[in-house]
Amino acid sequence: MTHALATLLLQISTPLLLLIFLLLAGAAYAAGVTRRHLIQDREHEQQLSRLGELSARLGQTHLDPEELAEVAYEEAARFVEADFFQLGVFEGNAYRTLIWIRDYERQDNQVFDLRQESEGIIGWIRSSGQPLLVRDFAAEHDSLPARPGYNSDNPPRSAVFVPLAIEGQVLGVLAVQSRRLGAFGPRDL
Repeated sequence: MTHALATLLLQISTPLLLLIFLLLAGAAYAAGVTRRHLIQDREHEQQLSRLGELSARLGQTHLDPEELAEVAYEEAARFVEADFFQLGVFEGNAYRTLIWIRDYERQDNQVFDLRQESEGIIGWIRSSGQPLLVRDFAAEHDSLPARPGYNSDNPPRSAVFVPLAIEGQVLGVLAVQSRRLGAFGPRDL
């Protein structure tokens, strides 16, 4: 091959190689996007499947509040650490638990007066209508919007509190807590 022919092939080949490289890079990017979409589609499918299962279970509960609370606990325990679980409703100045689990053991439901000096986190959820994620009660103690209203020698370490609201009116609270630090994150919330 002569030097002139080799130079001509290099001149033709360089743009062609660059084009091939760009096409391969584009194909790799498209494959990555497609893979991410497939993963998201699978996750979405799983969520829809879970919602379908939950809808079927709720359809069998006869809309009894304590039965609904039981279903909520069982479903939550499938997806997050539920060492402590509580679902309750507000009735006037009181908060009444529909289900209360402590260290995976059912507790008797109780009614708490929210008119006390310190309404605690449950009262704060009611008045603010905001969810609360606590990764470490001890480290976040001074920055919490309210103090936990329980006394225990061995309290939970992390928690998620979610207001149950309709059209801006907070009707109750769902609280899930764990003995493990950082057991919950934004996705759990």
